[in-house]
Amino acid sequence: MIYRFMPTVTSVEHDNAVPETVYLGRNYPNPFNPVTTISYGIPDGISGYATLKVFDLRGVLVKTLINQPAGPGMYSVVWDGTDTSGNRISSGVYIYTIQAGEFTRSNKMILMR
Repeated sequence: MIYRFMPTVTSVEHDNAVPETVYLGRNYPNPFNPVTTISYGIPDGISGYATLKVFDLRGVLVKTLINQPAGPGMYSVVWDGTDTSGNRISSGVYIYTIQAGEFTRSNKMILMR
């Protein structure tokens, strides 16, 4: 099943597997240009929304990739390196963070244009 939030910007794929804890995988490829895939998982028992956001190293929000009810399962998101306005962001190191329930996980990725 694929959900599209913005045309050609992000897509989400769902797998029926359910992790035991909130999972945030390494993006691939890393470094990336022009797109990367981020995997994440939501366990049973998480209520509320799950958010997946990308920040620059100053902590400024670049883009919210996911902001939806937290359903259990494994997911992957494809991101094309654009900001909230659809502009291509510059090369550099970025932090992506998932928050689901009371859990937060972060990883870093590199965009090379």
